[in-house]
Amino acid sequence: MRSSFVKLYRSALILLALFSLLSTVIAAAPPKDRKVTDKRFENIADNSWSDLSFSVQQPGTYYIEMTDIKGKWGGWGCKNNKYPDGTMWIDGKSVANSDLRLRYRVKGDWVELIKIKQLGVINDDWFPHDSFDKKKTLGQTFVAKETFDAAGLHTPTWNTKDSQGTLTLYGKSVGTAVKAKGKLATAWAKLKLSH
Repeated sequence: MRSSFVKLYRSALILLALFSLLSTVIAAAPPKDRKVTDKRFENIADNSWSDLSFSVQQPGTYYIEMTDIKGKWGGWGCKNNKYPDGTMWIDGKSVANSDLRLRYRVKGDWVELIKIKQLGVINDDWFPHDSFDKKKTLGQTFVAKETFDAAGLHTPTWNTKDSQGTLTLYGKSVGTAVKAKGKLATAWAKLKLSH
């Protein structure tokens, strides 16, 4: 009996994890349920990291987005889906087989979550995705597997020094447990004890 319960429990956990990953990949829109933080960047240096710092966030699905762009600001990335747990977005529409280079800070150390090797030539493995010329937003969903307190994108400005924009981090809301109050909790406890 115990063995079958353990197997059922493990199967449920696996299905829940798969559902979470699939919902990130096939989402109709990027998850903007909860705004974690945002920051306005000005006079952005070409090929720098644009980073956000915030209070510690729990593992889960997140979305980082560039908006309100003046000048040229984009994100280094690729066009061959190096990161299957997330999606790149332009103006709220998913972009197939593309990702942005992303890092996050775990326990004080920067970790490149979406690893994209820098190359000396632009191609599908190393590509600067732009967020200008009629584009309003550029973003990336990702799954944080550990608690973290900062995240950022590797951002080109096409040799300009006066670019500016806002970087925002959103978190996908998770279901909350319903908490029993007062007499209901006592009644529930009695029911459980009687069986």
